Parts: sequence; structure tokens; C-alpha cells
Amino acid sequence: WHTERRCAATPLKVNDAEPSVDATVVLARYEEDCSWILSYPRCRFVVYNKGSPLPPEVLAHGRLEVVEKPNRGREGSSYIDYVREHYDDLPEVVVFSQVDPVDKVPDFYGFLDDVLDGSAAVDGYVGVGTMKFVPKWMANHPAHGVVQMYHALFAAGWDYDLFFPHGATMAVSRGAVLARSPTFWTVAHYLVDHDHGGVAARHAGHPENADATWGFEKCWPVVFDGGRTPS
Repeated sequence: WHTERRCAATPLKVNDAEPSVDATVVLARYEEDCSWILSYPRCRFVVYNKGSPLPPEVLAHGRLEVVEKPNRGREGSSYIDYVREHYDDLPEVVVFSQVDPVDKVPDFYGFLDDVLDGSAAVDGYVGVGTMKFVPKWMANHPAHGVVQMYHALFAAGWDYDLFFPHGATMAVSRGAVLARSPTFWTVAHYLVDHDHGGVAARHAGHPENADATWGFEKCWPVVFDGGRTPS
């Protein structure tokens, strides 16, 4: 693992401007604090919650949807669930993040501000935060969980260097999502929701999860590459 890009922290501040872009922020949550969303009263949020109930003050956010899910599949299953449930009514831009973004993405709030006011153009895929690099010769390392997932998803071997955002935080355009068919997303959901207790999951200390959850963290840039990867 090699860090290729580090990012400077941006502070959380109240942004009560009406977004100039049709955007939804999709957040994967277990028990983390998500009160920061109250600083974005006009932003549309969907929280996939796999832990305790959200506090009442957060639930009072006027543009929040909460979807309760079983605690499996990590953030990848939450992202895929959103795509499958909204495939026919996607916004112009979707921002995907874990609900405590600044842990791995210190500049998240600044990026979100730029997306909402349109100053950060999202035409396809934009990874956010600290970028990581996995060279192709490390693909078979058990911590990655890439090879089996990639082969199952694309029916192809993984044989190239890969840059990806640590923590699976990104913004994608509607077109980047729709470049993959509904069948693709059904297969993706199956991969993250099954095969629990794989090699990569055990290696990372989370045997309750599937290897594909680690593979997806690294492969989102490929998933959202506009359909150039075999479908």
C-alpha cells in the first residue's frame, strides 16, 4: 500500500444555500455520529443505517431519508442498495461516503461544498480524500479481496495498477451509474451480500463480511469508468 495523495482538512461550517446541482449524499452508517448533516439543511441525504437509531435532532432534518438495513456488506452494500433502489430516478450527482467522512477524507466538507455549488464539476467519477495505490503485482495479497470479486463481476482477470480513494468516498454522475446495467448491479449486490467469512475478511479482522466488500473499496474507479470495463 502506498499513499499517493494526502489532503488538507477543511472545517465544517453551516452551508444553508440551496444547492445549484441536483445532488444526493448517500451515507453508510453503523454507530457513528452523523450530526454534521445538520450543517447542510438544504442538502438531500440518504442514510443507510445498520446500527442504533439516529437521534431525534438528526431525524428532524428536512431532507433526510433513513433506510434501515442489516449490519453486513459494509459501505459497499449501502451504495449498491441505493443504486438498485433509485436506478430509474437518480439525481444528477451522487456523493457516496461513510457517515464519518473526515476519518479518511479530511477535505470532505470542502469538497461537498464545491459539489453543491457547482464549482466542482462531476462528469463521471471523482475520488475524494487520500488516494491509495495498489500495483498489479500485489493483487493476490489476501488483504485486498480484489481478484476473486473482480473476476466474478467482470469475468476478467485484474492485471493493471489501481488508484483508489481510501474509505470509498467519491462523487459520481448519473451517467456513470447508468453505464452499468441493472443486471450488473444485481450481481454486485449478490457479491457483497454473500460469501461471508472470506480470506480477505478474516485477514482484516471482520469475518462477518464478504471479500467483495474489500474489493469494491478498491474497484469503485473501475465500476464507474463509464462502462469501458467488460460488463
